[in-house]
Amino acid sequence: MLNHHEETTYQHRFKESVDKFQNIFRLTSVASNIIDSNLKIVKVNKALTELLGFSEDEITGTKILDYVCEEYKDHWIHLNNELWNKNRPFFKLEVCLLKKDNTIVWVNVTTILFKEKGITYGFTVLDNITGFKHFEESDKRLNLALKYSKMAAWEMDLKDFSVIPSKSHDSIFENDNSLKLWNRETYLLYILPSDGDLFNEAFEVLAEYRNFNFKGRILTHCQSVKWIHLQGEAEVDEKGNPIRIIGTIKDITQEKLLEQQREDFISIASHELNTPITSLNASLQLINKMVYNPDSKLREVIKKANKSMVKVNSLIDDLLSANNMDNHFMQLNKSVVILSELVNTCCNNITESGTYSIETSGDIHLKVYAVAERIEQVLCSLINNAIKYAPESKVIKVNIEEVNNQAKVSVSDTGTGIEKDELPLLFDRFYRVESNGSQHSGFGLGLYISSEIIKRHGGEMGAESEIGKGSTFWFSIPLA
Repeated sequence: MLNHHEETTYQHRFKESVDKFQNIFRLTSVASNIIDSNLKIVKVNKALTELLGFSEDEITGTKILDYVCEEYKDHWIHLNNELWNKNRPFFKLEVCLLKKDNTIVWVNVTTILFKEKGITYGFTVLDNITGFKHFEESDKRLNLALKYSKMAAWEMDLKDFSVIPSKSHDSIFENDNSLKLWNRETYLLYILPSDGDLFNEAFEVLAEYRNFNFKGRILTHCQSVKWIHLQGEAEVDEKGNPIRIIGTIKDITQEKLLEQQREDFISIASHELNTPITSLNASLQLINKMVYNPDSKLREVIKKANKSMVKVNSLIDDLLSANNMDNHFMQLNKSVVILSELVNTCCNNITESGTYSIETSGDIHLKVYAVAERIEQVLCSLINNAIKYAPESKVIKVNIEEVNNQAKVSVSDTGTGIEKDELPLLFDRFYRVESNGSQHSGFGLGLYISSEIIKRHGGEMGAESEIGKGSTFWFSIPLA
């Protein structure tokens, strides 16, 4: 047993300890509270009142769960139950709390139990991590933006050329298992040898221009060729020497394809328009000389001039139609039309020559609600396409049928067929199929325009082909 003096000393020291704890609890910069077994708050410190925006009197007597965002309450209740009733030593969790002004604050929560004068209390520390959460959210948004723009961020230390990449970096290289180490040499493993010198040259001008710029081709992990654009700015030391590059990497494959298509278009347009115009010009000059001496030769020259003019008009119409499709200018003044009548109309000029014949089968009375001129344009395009790419197929078959409440029209030939890997590209702008090693005249816009017309009618278009047996182009649109 303690004597009177020892007991007095013990009580004095205990009071000092309690006072120290109270002062630390009150003055600490970390938000804290003490709760009883009913989870009611019996004491709060200044940091918690500042965190939540309530006064000490407003908080005392309430439950901490009153401030917790709804989606986290059940988990917190579960952890408290284990702490108070199942001898769990402590718990930690990350939650958001609602402040007095209805804004949100994020905290890391830690709760332990302690006893004072035989009564058990809970001591909770709430560490404010709102700034970190905002940074985390910003980082997530940045990575998402980079991902959907086919971009990534990278940082290179110029001492050892080690690279710190963002999350979407490796996906550009089609590498599912992110590499643990990226550096200058790693990039060179992917960059095509013919572009490697350009990559190295970009480093050589860093000191002078303080920016990094490289466009080149890579062979990805999946063995596909891509174009990438690596760019960044150099950070320098106090002497002006580059020490680090911070920048972005972007997949520019589609941009390069479009660039190539533009170049091809200019080349094709120059050639395709030049030939008929030159012929037309020469023919018209002859007409001018022969106008006072009309004979059979003049009629032949006039016929050639008209043919060239028709070709020029057709090419120009394709260009205008493609432009209208791209800019959504096409007007749809629909009416009820019979498909077989449209087939007959567009086939008259073809069958008159006697070289080709069109066989129409199926439901010749099938009606659709469509723009007659546009559907006729599609039919003529498909039939002319069959003649152009399968000239040996003298019979073109057109079948009309009802499939799943849609009118389906198929145009079939018995030509050489189209390679399977070309089928998905047939409806792309400016794409032209090679036949027997050569390309036919035209801009490669006919099928693109046709597919866009069908899309505007709420339908779809496709193609099937087998080498040596022929091809079938089809479209389907809603019935009338």
